[in-house]
Amino acid sequence: HEDKPLLAADTTVVCNNRILGKPRDKQHFLEMMDCLSGNSHDVITAIAITKGTNPSSLLTATSTSKVCFRELTTSETDAYWQTGEPADKAGGYAVQGMAAAFISDIHGSYSGIMGLPLFETAQLLSQVGLDPLAAGASYRHPGGVFARLDVTARDAFYFDVAHDERHAGQSNYTLRRSFSLALDH
Repeated sequence: HEDKPLLAADTTVVCNNRILGKPRDKQHFLEMMDCLSGNSHDVITAIAITKGTNPSSLLTATSTSKVCFRELTTSETDAYWQTGEPADKAGGYAVQGMAAAFISDIHGSYSGIMGLPLFETAQLLSQVGLDPLAAGASYRHPGGVFARLDVTARDAFYFDVAHDERHAGQSNYTLRRSFSLALDH
């Protein structure tokens, strides 16, 4: 779709000058938690948007937030791993999930820590001529990504991104994010 915008974002966690990806296994997760426990770390989310296939239309932004964890006990980190929540998260935790109980302070963008900084994303969408607060807009990409805008309050908008996981020819959309922005009109 040459006229459709493409939005991409990715998040990384940096603790003690070390990039923490997604945990490979429980031991790797425990090493991450040991680094995060009682310390502050940076959560960096980069976003890029382009309208059409012209590389010169590429716009980018970065959101950096500082997150402070309280001291964690071994039983807390073991119990958190058992929930399954940290397995596919950068840094091994989800700010919007159960790990919120570990966070003593945040400086920066909560939505950026979740994986899509809404302020910066809205700015980029505006720069490519899209109104991020236009209600009712949605976009379904042939590759299986679905995005839908749902404006429910004057000061908030939500971005739902789902991925089409095909099993035995059946489409099964799995929610990947819980906030909204418009990708087309």
